[in-house]
Amino acid sequence: MVLLDDVIVATSAAVTTTSLIVLVTLLARYRSLEREAYSSAQLAKNIYDSMNLRFSVQEARIVDLMAKLEVYSSSRSPNITSKVTQEKRASRESQERITSSEASMPIVGRVVPPIQSVKATTTTGAIILKTLLEGPKTSNQILEVIQVSREHNGRLLKELFDRGLVVRNDQHKPFVYEITETGRRYVSSP
Repeated sequence: MVLLDDVIVATSAAVTTTSLIVLVTLLARYRSLEREAYSSAQLAKNIYDSMNLRFSVQEARIVDLMAKLEVYSSSRSPNITSKVTQEKRASRESQERITSSEASMPIVGRVVPPIQSVKATTTTGAIILKTLLEGPKTSNQILEVIQVSREHNGRLLKELFDRGLVVRNDQHKPFVYEITETGRRYVSSP
């Protein structure tokens, strides 16, 4: 029986020793991983701080360039802003004249004119209408004449269409645009 007790004690001691060795090994490995994680976190923080500093410098440069551009553009083109302001004022005055002349008409007999907008009174819209006086054209043909972006050309043509100054034949691709009688009167008016 003593022999059996010695075997049990020896086995327990061996298991305990093995467990301690495994625990010490795992603890050492855990501390090693913890140090690596800390150094990785520090590296990430340093990279973030460095990039944040660079972005701040770039943002300051952009703001400075924007201010310089604003000063330059305001000193170089005072006529452009005054021309746009004059166009807006003329458009507003013509709307007021139309509204005041229609106020006395009964609602049933009143003809609602197309909406006057700053874009449609620009020279680009007039150029498109004058181009269409020569004959029907596709949007690509008009684009070659006015030399603007495809999107801007599309917006201008849509606006002219919505105002009733042009019609489009949408049975064929690409659409073919033609000037209407309203458009002809618009071009011939001063």
